[in-house]
Amino acid sequence: MIISKKKILYDSNSNVDFVDLDRFKVYFKGLIYINGFKCGYDTIVEVVNNLSENGKINFNKIKGNYFIIIIDNQKKYKYIFSDNSGIMKIYFNNDTISNSFLELINSNNLSDKKLNYRSIMDFLHFGFIYFNETFLNDVSILSKDKYFEIDDFDNVLSKDKSIAKISDEIALDFYNHFEYINKALTGKKISIDLTGGIDSRLIVTMLSTLNSDFELAISGINGNKDIKIASKIAKIIKKEFFPTYHNPTNITESDLFSIFDITDAQIDIVGYHRNYQLNQERKQRGVDIQISGVGGELYKDFWWLQDFPFYKRKKSNIEKLYNFRIESIGFPHHILEKEMQQISQNFKQLTIERLNDYLLEFNTQTYDNIYYNYKMQGNASAYIRAASNYFTSFAPLLDLDLVRFGFLFSRNERFFNNFHREQISKYNSELAKIKTTELISCSSSTIYKCADVFSYLYDKQLRLSKQILRKIVKKTHFQETPTDNRIYGFVKEFSMIAEIENILKKNRIINHKTDIKSINNNYFGRFITLGLFLKRIGE
Repeated sequence: MIISKKKILYDSNSNVDFVDLDRFKVYFKGLIYINGFKCGYDTIVEVVNNLSENGKINFNKIKGNYFIIIIDNQKKYKYIFSDNSGIMKIYFNNDTISNSFLELINSNNLSDKKLNYRSIMDFLHFGFIYFNETFLNDVSILSKDKYFEIDDFDNVLSKDKSIAKISDEIALDFYNHFEYINKALTGKKISIDLTGGIDSRLIVTMLSTLNSDFELAISGINGNKDIKIASKIAKIIKKEFFPTYHNPTNITESDLFSIFDITDAQIDIVGYHRNYQLNQERKQRGVDIQISGVGGELYKDFWWLQDFPFYKRKKSNIEKLYNFRIESIGFPHHILEKEMQQISQNFKQLTIERLNDYLLEFNTQTYDNIYYNYKMQGNASAYIRAASNYFTSFAPLLDLDLVRFGFLFSRNERFFNNFHREQISKYNSELAKIKTTELISCSSSTIYKCADVFSYLYDKQLRLSKQILRKIVKKTHFQETPTDNRIYGFVKEFSMIAEIENILKKNRIINHKTDIKSINNNYFGRFITLGLFLKRIGE
């Protein structure tokens, strides 16, 4: 959608819902709910009733992953905001606003298409863009703690939502929180991402305990441990299970162009092909809402492990976090043009300096803050927004209230997956006994925990070895991939690849000696995505 002072351009094919409530007209996309209300229409009515009665919006009460425009025809005001977790984005250029980056730049209202090279480095290094920036200097993203208000004089004002911070204390009952989620999803056809890990199992446990009706789905390749474990879980709880086996043999250039638009140029389009097939199959089954377990790291110590066992100390080591958790493989600077090489070589230090803005009192608090307010704002957001172009996509563990809840956990609750173990064992002891891909159970039973210690230590040693090897040989070892890597060979034969290589060289991104087909698969799709973007804006 495109919103300006005078008009709203609404594409009926963009998966945006519209509610007409006489005085109020509301456009929204994604999952929006208030505790005790069904998602969508019922919640929208409650939001505008509160606005009508109180003259303001209580943003802390509104949950989900959503983008919304409320038009008050009586006051001649417009309110534009997104979820408190910052998953759905609001892009803006001067007084033009959109929930889509590509729609905004396609609106031809941009006076400046100067490239943001820091954001380009974000994308080439990580495959995502961070710090509320975009490929263009002239297009920004509204901070998740702000909203736009367009008044009766057509002034566009950015205002504070007054939402809680990650470190603010909260009293919350985890089971009760999922009761509200279950109520909100009443009547919807739900598909839950289920892997062999512990985060998705936690969500499946909670919703199955509440007798929620849902299917289970996963994508990967035949033989993946994740698929085998997920299949066992589905049989125990007697839910339909739909594995999508990645098959790139019929991929076309047209598929890549479609993925480029679906992902809003925010994700590696070659790497996304697996999700593209998964989401197409879900849509064919009539799925209304997809639920992801992303964010579960905020309830365990995974993001802290580089400082193990020195948790909750005053000194945070952001450079160590960067090296182990953010970019553990060095980037191939040599393939870039000279000026870009310099930017790329300075990129790590500049990023670390910016991450210092997230410093809190203790190291573990700082790492949580970076994970939630930096990491999830890029990769989790991009995947959820892409999926929302097929159906509603929701990550309950990234809810701000739940994140605050996990932030207050003791070290013991986070260590050894203890919180997950307690919850899963409490509500389904059989599910808790099934080992994860980390070779440990999810059980809180002393017998199982003792048995898991050796596997836990082995897994952590394996992870450490993997990180060291990644640094030495620039390659990931000991890790299954859900992607059929034949896709890279197929894509490299497309006629479009030569054109994209020329575009990247013309724009002085890669040097004249670089053969784009020789770029490592980890980065290849990112360069293809960037090249398509440069072609789209006519650079």
